[in-house]
Amino acid sequence: MAELEIERNQWGLALEYTRNARDKLRTIQNVEGEADTWFTEARALLHMGYSEKSLDASNYVFELFTTNKNLHRAINAYRHISKVLMKIGKQEEAGIVLHKAVDIANQLHLGHEQAMLYLHLSEIELQNQNYEIAKQHGIRARSISERDGLDDIINEVDKLFCFNLMNRINL
Repeated sequence: MAELEIERNQWGLALEYTRNARDKLRTIQNVEGEADTWFTEARALLHMGYSEKSLDASNYVFELFTTNKNLHRAINAYRHISKVLMKIGKQEEAGIVLHKAVDIANQLHLGHEQAMLYLHLSEIELQNQNYEIAKQHGIRARSISERDGLDDIINEVDKLFCFNLMNRINL
């Protein structure tokens, strides 16, 4: 129900449904489901402008997934934490969080996740005007994508760098 309300741009209602669902999931001790509700809450809070609360919820999602040994989903929590940090102007911390996510993705040999994370790192470094580092991350994202046949990510990397080249950034 919450996702439907999000699609309808009814974030407050989505938050209410999410919290109700979490109460029910806790009674049956469904940790993964509870983590999902916290993730939805983090998204809603961020959209509603409550960045700090979203960050708290995102960190709790990460804690639940790591406690439950679901490292693949912990990567998504890290990605959201990074997004929140970017929104509140903490680019350096966002990069650190994404590097931790990359470490997990490398450990689990998750090519798609690795490529996406390197793409996000490249975006952050471009925003910070660290062009050489951005280029390295972009090359890494593209290399993994080529190896694994991830055409969608190859296109995203190419768009990112073409856009910035057209804006006279010498990469």
